[in-house]
Amino acid sequence: MRSTNQIIIAVQECLPCTDAELRLCIMSLKARLYFAEDAANNMAEAIGPSGTATIASAKLQAGFWKNEAEARFRAMKMPVDKYLGPGNTPGTPEHAERMQMGKAIFKAATGMDL
Repeated sequence: MRSTNQIIIAVQECLPCTDAELRLCIMSLKARLYFAEDAANNMAEAIGPSGTATIASAKLQAGFWKNEAEARFRAMKMPVDKYLGPGNTPGTPEHAERMQMGKAIFKAATGMDL
């Protein structure tokens, strides 16, 4: 399977992509967006709205942020199915099990079905 980068380039060049490639590419980008948002939130918390963060804690979070950005960059070059793994690939038994467990937890917490 092609990497996220290869799929994006194919889309930009109006070249064909399979439905499976496009679905997995979306899931891959969704995962990377989650990690980017998490890293940004951690950095914002380290800096703090009142500017009371220590230089050491801000530097530590900046290091984590940089490492996370580098990991996301490397992941763009991996085959999409390898990056996601079976637990995050829709249509696999592992993913179905995780989704069912997540829905059960949500229902137990909120009393609502997804």
